[in-house]
Amino acid sequence: MDANLTKKIRSKLQAELKSLRLLLDKIEASKDEKGQGFVPPPTHGQDDEAERVVDLELGIQTKGNLKERLKKIEIALQKIDQGTYGICEACGDQIGEKRLDYFPEVSNCIECQRKMEQK
Repeated sequence: MDANLTKKIRSKLQAELKSLRLLLDKIEASKDEKGQGFVPPPTHGQDDEAERVVDLELGIQTKGNLKERLKKIEIALQKIDQGTYGICEACGDQIGEKRLDYFPEVSNCIECQRKMEQK
């Protein structure tokens, strides 16, 4: 892979990592009085229990998605350091540079990703 692209991707990943960590810290800091973590404000101006449960579940799901993305970014940065970045974990071929530029945390080439999603 081109050294300039690797440098660009590293910068992009580091910026995203910092942003995600700040966002997760804000979510952690916004725990409600019961310590339940991120709870978005009620929608539609209603404050009934069912809506609160839905909001809580969405908040937990969002936090989980952010943590998963954070982990993928950390792995991608490790791979850059190890010199294995851009190699598909499934088939061992190079991942396309355009794909890496758009989705720098991916670990599979587009063909292998499609196969995995079809299963």
